[in-house]
Amino acid sequence: MDFLSYVAGLTKRKPEILKQVKDVAEKTKTVEGLEEAMSKMSSSLVSAIREGKINSSEFFRSIADQLLIGSLAAVHLGSKGSKPDQTVEAEFPYAVTRLQPLSKFYVDFLHFQNSDNFEEEEWGGTSINADDEYYGMDEDGFGSEGDDPSAPPASWGGVEQRVNRYLTTPVYGWYNRGEMRKNSRLGYKEMRRVTRKDKRVCPDCVSYEQQGWKPIGSLPSPGVECRCYDRCRCFIEYR
Repeated sequence: MDFLSYVAGLTKRKPEILKQVKDVAEKTKTVEGLEEAMSKMSSSLVSAIREGKINSSEFFRSIADQLLIGSLAAVHLGSKGSKPDQTVEAEFPYAVTRLQPLSKFYVDFLHFQNSDNFEEEEWGGTSINADDEYYGMDEDGFGSEGDDPSAPPASWGGVEQRVNRYLTTPVYGWYNRGEMRKNSRLGYKEMRRVTRKDKRVCPDCVSYEQQGWKPIGSLPSPGVECRCYDRCRCFIEYR
């Protein structure tokens, strides 16, 4: 798959994508509903490539489409009640930049296709339970190589987990981006990051929480610029 060509074609496809974003947001209704839908999509895509129903280019084009649609659907949900369509439009360029890591995953997957594990028979799937706030996290904390969403997959289960790391676990962070824009329009002036206060909280998130109240927009949304990566479950308070 040529990612530069894919990105170049997004300008022409933007109206179609924005319509799908709105449809998905209205259908799933909540963050939990969207996470569940994206988890099922991840499983479906991995099953399709594993069974030979789609090729690698189609697989990654579908992942890219769903990453864009799912991320912006979360923004739509977060800004619900205060110009969600306008908010999604404003976040579209940033969402496109978040497609870039897929290029490395594509290379990693091609290597996996050439490995002995590509023909493995046993595979139980790794669908995310939307009720598990810390799906897949190491009990001992963050920052290890194994927690990095860019780690190469070594099995079909690893492939699905990697796809979930792109499509499912970032939903919460994107929701917060939409909510931040909404609250800014509603007149809130300050924000503060709040951690879950357990041993899985990374040092970056502890640092953000310790800064207390800051001007709205001056702190990153959960999942951005922290070692929790996409699995961050901090939340934001506004005043």
